[in-house]
Amino acid sequence: MGRQAKKQAWLYWQLNGIPAMPLSPLIPAVISFDSKGHPWSDLYQDIYHSKEGGLEETLHVFLSGNNLPNRWQNQSQFTILETGFGLGLNFLMTWKTWLEDRHHPKKLHFISLEKHPFQKRDLIDLLEPWTLLKPYSQELINSWPLPLPGLHRIAFNQGKVSLTLGFGEALELLKETEATVDAYYLDGFTPSRNPDLWSTQLCQQLARLAHPQATLATYTVASNVRAALHAAGFETAKCPGFGRKRHMLSGQLSHHYKKKAAYPADKKNKQHAAIIGAGLAGSALTESLARRGWEIDLFEQNAQIAQGASGNSAGILMPLLSRDDNTASKLTRAGFLYTRQQAIRLEALGMNPGFNACGVMLCARNEKEESDFSALTAPFSWPEAFVQPINQSQGSCLAGWPLPAGGLYFPQAGTISPRHYCQALLGLYPNQVHHHFNCIVMTVKRINQSWYLYDQSGQIICCAPVLIMANAAGTVKMGLDMPIKAIRGQISSLPAVNRHAPKLALCNRGYVTPQIDHYIHFGATYDEIDDPDISLSSHSENFDRLNELMPGFVHDPMPWGQVEGRVAFRAVSPDRLPLVGPIASPQPIKPGTKNRNIQREPGLYTLAGLGSRGLAWAPLCAEIIACSLNHEPAPIERKLIQALDPVRFALRKANHQS
Repeated sequence: MGRQAKKQAWLYWQLNGIPAMPLSPLIPAVISFDSKGHPWSDLYQDIYHSKEGGLEETLHVFLSGNNLPNRWQNQSQFTILETGFGLGLNFLMTWKTWLEDRHHPKKLHFISLEKHPFQKRDLIDLLEPWTLLKPYSQELINSWPLPLPGLHRIAFNQGKVSLTLGFGEALELLKETEATVDAYYLDGFTPSRNPDLWSTQLCQQLARLAHPQATLATYTVASNVRAALHAAGFETAKCPGFGRKRHMLSGQLSHHYKKKAAYPADKKNKQHAAIIGAGLAGSALTESLARRGWEIDLFEQNAQIAQGASGNSAGILMPLLSRDDNTASKLTRAGFLYTRQQAIRLEALGMNPGFNACGVMLCARNEKEESDFSALTAPFSWPEAFVQPINQSQGSCLAGWPLPAGGLYFPQAGTISPRHYCQALLGLYPNQVHHHFNCIVMTVKRINQSWYLYDQSGQIICCAPVLIMANAAGTVKMGLDMPIKAIRGQISSLPAVNRHAPKLALCNRGYVTPQIDHYIHFGATYDEIDDPDISLSSHSENFDRLNELMPGFVHDPMPWGQVEGRVAFRAVSPDRLPLVGPIASPQPIKPGTKNRNIQREPGLYTLAGLGSRGLAWAPLCAEIIACSLNHEPAPIERKLIQALDPVRFALRKANHQS
């Protein structure tokens, strides 16, 4: 790769990338009250809950209307989908009821859509009067996401309760939702004032997601709502309403429309997986599955965890912006938010994930680039807590160093020690994880519905029904047809003693961290060579990158006697997106075949190709696989999941050759 190509590699994803769905700016709700002090929407001219009592309405209309908690008792999991989150009273009361029910399902999944979510500060005020819900509302507020479009996954009760918040247009979000829904809470504003939330098209999406025994409940009995539900395949009936409303509506999926398969029956095989690779990918997978009760055999060819690219002293955790909010940007934003939330959760559990929420600045090198960066934020109205365009003076003040121009400031971003993060993830469930260090898996074979792993001498070292390849470019060495390339990266480090380390992380063509364990770390090179040794020329490149970010920070004579370095190899795919999910069987693919129709190797998955974004991508991608294996709602939009499918390259090749 030439020098000019190296200069452009990082900016490629900011300014181009893979096109994705158009993004409409998210407009948060504005807090308001009617004459009686009830929360009110000026936009829809309607109240957020019944004047006769919000919690009583939840119990009567939505819980009793769906015959809960009776229907969920002694189930392995239960999924509820709500069409209007509002203040969150329905979720909070359902969560409370779940916790108080001795026979509750092992896992409760709650999916809720909201076009105009409240800001965190408003939600605090709105939930303050509901003292009965205080323990639950406080946890919700603590985890409340930024008002950013898309799906947001939040875990409560050690992951036993999951809340998936969809911010944006309900119909578009439903099209991107992958789940099997047991019960629906249809709780939008009144149909005459918010017709989009009761349309036939939306009801058809509800039917697409419905479990064969799915039920629904809503406060409204409007004729157009009943007609839309009937057209989508639901049978409905009027029931006694709540408060001053004479009737409400309950319903279930008609037997004529029960085409969606139910949850697969629990297999007799115990939940057991073998995972190859103990870097970020393998550690994240181990945590996601162990949290769900799985037993894990984790194989690592080195003597310790995180010895490859995951062994670097520091990495940058930040989102990614692009002009069209492309697939890479959406995935990185979702992953950034998920990893940040997980790091905070790990800290609360007494673990040390090595997270420093110091902020990150994408530094422009001149006024033209500053203008280009600022233009990335213009169409989307991003909240200031997510990203702020800043000028040269503001950036210099934040960094504590005179910068050549302004840029973009990400106040909730920061640095993470990948090694510490892996250690924290693997330390959560020590009794469920069996480590195998200095263990090279040479071959794998599927025999009698299990995967057998063989060492260098041909001896069987493990047998498991599920095998996940998380060993970066090692997937290719094991004979899998994966288009992954190993890209060399060298980072450099200098003692922070007597040096004015930046107050936050700075990045552009390279990056530099604040002081971490008495060092600053900067880099990194992007070399298509396989030399594992430290190179002076690579140090020189990194010094050039450092001086671009912080002019004059290093100067002749160069501090060659103080600089330290580390070389690791990133695993990169041709489209720079990771490979996440089930691996296809080795047979020809017919042109035009849909992803879902491609035959897969039973129980064989991969999480690889994380490139330079393992911190932002690995935990979320691990959750995608864990949700798939456990038949749970997907944590992100299904178009994003399809974009990560390992079979995508074979599909493109087949379609191109047709």
